[in-house]
Amino acid sequence: MGVFKCRFSGYSVSFSPYSGSRIAVGCAQHFGIVGNGSIHVLENSEPYMIETYSALTQDNVFDICWNEGHENQILVASGDKTLKLFDINHSQPLLSLQGHQAELFGVHSNYQLTHLALTSSYDTTLKVWDLSQGQCVCDLQEHQGIVYAGIWHPKDNQRFLSASADKLAKIWDLRAGRSIGVAQGHAGEVLSCDWDKYNESFVTASVDQSLRVWDCRNLSSPMSILTGHSLAIRRVKFSPYSSQLIASASYDMTVRVWDLSRPQSPIIHSHHTEFAVGVDFSLFDAKIIASCGWDGKVCIWPYEQPVRF
Repeated sequence: MGVFKCRFSGYSVSFSPYSGSRIAVGCAQHFGIVGNGSIHVLENSEPYMIETYSALTQDNVFDICWNEGHENQILVASGDKTLKLFDINHSQPLLSLQGHQAELFGVHSNYQLTHLALTSSYDTTLKVWDLSQGQCVCDLQEHQGIVYAGIWHPKDNQRFLSASADKLAKIWDLRAGRSIGVAQGHAGEVLSCDWDKYNESFVTASVDQSLRVWDCRNLSSPMSILTGHSLAIRRVKFSPYSSQLIASASYDMTVRVWDLSRPQSPIIHSHHTEFAVGVDFSLFDAKIIASCGWDGKVCIWPYEQPVRF
């Protein structure tokens, strides 16, 4: 349906919760090793996407998401160790919050307590930030490796997931100030995770090239193991419309959409010529998906159809 070419390598793509045609993209120069970063806001307009906002950052952008409490605000996980809050009506960030000791790899906005943001970092910690106060309100230090992602629960505003290089995914409760569950079973670093929006389950993605679906009530073994990618899986998303659909983006340059009722037959899309690292489902159209990759391309398409750009 649409394609846009960014100057830098794409790392993260996020559909707006307020507009069905709007997406945000976070990018990093020199494949995220060193250099500047950039953020872009795009409007989907066939056959191309139109850029309506962009900002250059002093360091790489490794993750991006919309602020659930404001239609024009974007949260950015930066390589300069800060969490940044941008408004698309301003060129400079509204906030730049310091506290992590190394690069931020993940950021997520709380769906209900919209003043809260969650970050994950190379420094092995997760932090919860109060954007209204501009400060960290909780520092969590259980993981023994890089924390690549932290994702708020879609219904319980006090719980969240984490994915770490220590090969673990953890369920956390902010009220307890600690983890309350551990999913263990991957043979490599866990790079991404996401909640099922309808059931008490979640999915994890790993360097071991597999996805695992877990039941929160029994973490002794996964409910499903999805295999087929030939390299590490960098990002995973549950569909906001169905407990059966999962999208994954991999270093094998493909994006796959998995139906848990037919796990051996994923829909495979090969739009990228470098690592595919970002993927998201539209919140307004059940059949639309977006991805980004190190080739700089941002693609939007109906996932059920074999579209090539």
